[in-house]
Amino acid sequence: MHPMQQRGLLETLLMVGAPLALATLEVFHPHPGDVFQLPLGIWLAIHYTQIVLFPLAGVAVVLIVRGASGVLVQAAQNSAAPAT
Repeated sequence: MHPMQQRGLLETLLMVGAPLALATLEVFHPHPGDVFQLPLGIWLAIHYTQIVLFPLAGVAVVLIVRGASGVLVQAAQNSAAPAT
């Protein structure tokens, strides 16, 4: 596979996979009434996985709007990667 095609494939996987994985994980996120009924190991696994997936979802947003312009694109870029 050509390096540019491989890069495009990896970017596509990131743009689709990270938000999809985060959305799927959120289905299992404990609700306020379930917090004390959920085993600690599951609670920790969900939250540790979120530590990885939230930044990846932010990178996915930046890749999706890359090259586009407009007020909404600027808002998406600022919210995904705020200036420090």
